[in-house]
Amino acid sequence: MRVARQVQERMAMLSAEQVKQFQGLYERRFGQQISEQQAYDMGMKLVTLVKLTCTAQGKAQKKRNEGDNHDKETNPDGL
Repeated sequence: MRVARQVQERMAMLSAEQVKQFQGLYERRFGQQISEQQAYDMGMKLVTLVKLTCTAQGKAQKKRNEGDNHDKETNPDGL
């Protein structure tokens, strides 16, 4: 499990170009410049948030689909 997490963390690293893009977006949105380290940290937090949100939505959708399939099996006419 630990190895898998390390691989995920390495895959989620932001490139120097992505950090620069984040700095630009942040400055345009908030009117403040941030350091590369701040941009990297914030960017990684954003990536984590999006991953968690997508994972949660995927699990919720799967659960809904399983419920729909169960309803169809127990009541094939939809009544």
